[in-house]
Order: sequence, then C-alpha cells, then structure tokens
Amino acid sequence: MTANTTHQLAPLNQIAAQDPRIVAGINGGYFYRTDTSSFIDNVCWGKNITDAEKPVSLKAPNDGVGDTLVIVDGELRSTNCDCIGYNRPALVVLNGTSTYITVQDLASPPPPGVVSGIAAGPNLVSLNTTTNETFVNIPRDDQNSNILEWSSNTGVGLIESSNEMVLVTVNGYDSCRLWDPVCGMDAYHLAFFMKDYVRVTTAMEMDQGGSTTMFVKGKGEQGIVSCSTDASCSYGPRPLFSALMIGAYDA
Repeated sequence: MTANTTHQLAPLNQIAAQDPRIVAGINGGYFYRTDTSSFIDNVCWGKNITDAEKPVSLKAPNDGVGDTLVIVDGELRSTNCDCIGYNRPALVVLNGTSTYITVQDLASPPPPGVVSGIAAGPNLVSLNTTTNETFVNIPRDDQNSNILEWSSNTGVGLIESSNEMVLVTVNGYDSCRLWDPVCGMDAYHLAFFMKDYVRVTTAMEMDQGGSTTMFVKGKGEQGIVSCSTDASCSYGPRPLFSALMIGAYDA
C-alpha cells in the first residue's frame, strides 16, 4: 500500500487505517522525503523535490516520490530510479499464492504479470536451487549506501516449506552510535539473523533507519509497536510513502 496516489506521506498506522481488514505491517521501500526541506536522497543521488512531485512514469523513472517500484492491484505507484546510488533493487512480488522475491536492475519495470509488489533492498537471502540450501546473497555490485549502515532495520522473508511470510524490524534509530551495542543491525547481520534464526528461504531489506516501523492492530501506541525516528521514538513514527501490510480477508 501507499500513503495515497500522490506525493504525500503518512505514518504507518494511518496507512493501515485505509482498510479495516489490515492487522499488521511494516514500512516499505525508499522514498524522497517531501515533508522536510533538508532531505538529501542518498538512494537516488540527484533526485530533488521537483522530481518527487511529478507524476509517476516508467519513461521518467526518477519522477514521483518513491525511489523504488511499488505496484498495487496493477496500478503503478512508483518506479525504480536510475540515479547513482541504487542499482540492484530487490522486489517482493505479491500475487496471491505466487509470492516471491527477485533482484532487479537499474530502473527495471515490473516483471510481466505482477499484480502487486514492492521493491527496496538490498536482497538478503536466496535459495540455491541445485543444493536446496539458503545462503546470504547481498549483490556485490549493489551501490546502496545503506548496506553497511548500522541502524534500525526492516526485513521481509518467505519460508517456502510452510508458505509463510515473516516481517522483521530491528529496534534502534538512524546511524547508530558505535558504542551503542543494542542499536540496530547492518544488512549483513540482518541477513544472517533471518537465515539462521528465522530460517527464511528468501529475504530482502526494506527501507531502514528512521523509516523502520511495525504496526500490529490493537497493540502498542495506536498500533505502532516498533518506531525508530530516534532512540525513544519521541517524535512518533516517520511519515512514509509505502508499506507492506497483512490483512485478514475472507477465503
């Protein structure tokens, strides 16, 4: 889901309120922060607020608030940018029973037949189909500056054997202090945690740092159970553009 179809942003619990069937969710992909004049986009270098406020278009992949692909019920809400800084987005495709994670390239369009999906990254865990073993798989050519940043973090994983999706947030804040041993994880530590402890088959990272948020209906502070705008979430959850939500739907 997205905050709406324009360039506006909203906290995760407000995004969840769009549909009463939603029971849980996490923050989504990278985006241009239109809520602050001091923002510098380190995922899509060179993108500015003028670009962010333009309509989304595959022909102009840097236009629109999202830096990574978001498609909801066949409607394109944002695209993978083609700026320096993020050339290997990971995409979780949500096509009902056909849900999978794939790694894309710079400015990649949606794969054929995708109904809904959300891109972020980096990719964290993949399955070796020859040996049937999982392995940490962060692309070596990924230019995403957030890979090595130690901060609060967000991940989504798929467990093939039980047909489950796992949502993970790591508490902390943006750019953790080196002497704070309980603050956050970088992409490599998150990848090993999801592979060895959560036992996922495949996994990818969402946006992290101050964007890291988890919503669980009826829990926490108005549904917010994990928030990382600072060490104590004193500013409340950050306004977001996109989110990965789980709903309770009739069969």
